[in-house]
Amino acid sequence: MGCDPFQDRNWRFQHHTLRWLNPLRWAAIEGDEKAREEWIRVARSWGETNVPAQSSPSDFAWKDMADGNRAIQLCIGAPIVDPNEEWFTSLLEYHRDWLMDPKHIVGKNHGLHQHQGLLVLGAVLQDREALNTAVRRMEAQFETAFDYQGSNNEGSSAYHQMNMTWWGLAWKRVQLEGIEPPSETQKRLSAAAEVLAHITLPDGQIPQIGDSKRTRIQAGFSAISDYVATGGRQGAAPKETVKILERGYITSRSGWGLERPMAKESHMLIKYGEDFKGHSHDDRGSLNIYADGQRWLVDPGFHSYQNASPEVRYLKSREPHNVSSIVGVPHAKDAAVDLISSEVNDKFHEFVLADRGYGDIELIRRVVYFVDADCWIVSDRLNSNPQAAISQTWQVEPGVKARYLDNGFRLYTDASDFSMFWLGKHIAQKRASRRGFTRRLGWH
Repeated sequence: MGCDPFQDRNWRFQHHTLRWLNPLRWAAIEGDEKAREEWIRVARSWGETNVPAQSSPSDFAWKDMADGNRAIQLCIGAPIVDPNEEWFTSLLEYHRDWLMDPKHIVGKNHGLHQHQGLLVLGAVLQDREALNTAVRRMEAQFETAFDYQGSNNEGSSAYHQMNMTWWGLAWKRVQLEGIEPPSETQKRLSAAAEVLAHITLPDGQIPQIGDSKRTRIQAGFSAISDYVATGGRQGAAPKETVKILERGYITSRSGWGLERPMAKESHMLIKYGEDFKGHSHDDRGSLNIYADGQRWLVDPGFHSYQNASPEVRYLKSREPHNVSSIVGVPHAKDAAVDLISSEVNDKFHEFVLADRGYGDIELIRRVVYFVDADCWIVSDRLNSNPQAAISQTWQVEPGVKARYLDNGFRLYTDASDFSMFWLGKHIAQKRASRRGFTRRLGWH
């Protein structure tokens, strides 16, 4: 159980959740005795190797989130275990006692999985104290997981959707135990569904903000999110085309598919505010642009959970995001990028940001979307030291080709094109490059 053939943190995590035993459990429920015996053998072996926690050979056996997920997997295996098997009851009780101890509990989605594990343990062991403790912790954590606007605290667009799914399941489990969740939970989850609709691109894909893989918006959260998930065929369109969220998202779009096909609408997303640490990147001040059915300016998104690897360190840094920088001046990593003004009307959407990462010098980014012209202007300037040089970094969607123009670039695919023009008084130096990685240690 301490093995790690791939030298991979996530492999070790998944290994100790025991979720991979599910096919055996499913077969056992259908009457496969060999599958039942193998599930029991593995579960018992895990307990003998990793209980007590201090004797475990693995750093992931009692890792937060792995502990809660495994607790659930053991509990749902109870129907295939003889109720007189003392080792199994003892293993469940050890997990309950571990999760009851507040010093083992963390925040954000890892904590939620721990609370769910304790909830299910309380139900299976008929331990009302454990069950009520789990519910109280969930109620307290939910207030920070989603704020009053419905914005999640992970700093990732994909984790926003995953947290909606996880929390929705958690509250259903609470209801199955005869406990009614606070009314505020449904209100905030409904608001979260509207936030998800605004974040999502017109083609139904979720942008790669923070640790986000390429994925689509799911149906089933609300009528508003269903409208986006189905391309406008079902549900109800949001009323606004702009959303400014205090937790660091600004979204702006041309419309909701009422005057042109939904996938042909234009969409911009700006990150600002403070770093939420969880699954966020150093992307504050960055913007993503989608238009005419195509992603043009993008963020790098999720690579892996190997946080020490050079690839992950790079992809989480400022460099691969669509930000502006002062040439030759280091940027403070944890500095906020504040929204200092905004104006939204039927003619334009304007947002002005101040990057606080350069000490006394403020780097001001002004972004304006012109509704009728369906175009953007991005202006970067300094509030002092006008002689300093500013560098803009633009990350282009993979597969999009770029052609030099006298005053900018033409981006294009076989189906569409997108032009970027320099409008400043001074001639700008422009450069296009492709980035690659060399893995220093290789596979071992």
